[in-house]
Amino acid sequence: MTNEGKESVVIDLKSDGAKQQLRLLIEASDIVHEQFCPGVLDRLGIGYWALAQLNPSPIYCAVTGYGQSGPDRMKAGHET
Repeated sequence: MTNEGKESVVIDLKSDGAKQQLRLLIEASDIVHEQFCPGVLDRLGIGYWALAQLNPSPIYCAVTGYGQSGPDRMKAGHET
């Protein structure tokens, strides 16, 4: 019941055409959920600010094991 209407997509962000595919999805999305270590999407050129320019209205959720800042921010806490 809680996943009704939910659609999940997996994209290899380092593959050819992946950024364009992601941009098309972002433009049509209501929610963006990512769980990389802080800064990964920024380094790929598709972080929060880049995505907000494509579509400023989705809810953006960034999940990390130890938060976005602080001494343990780069430790993987949930990706394994």
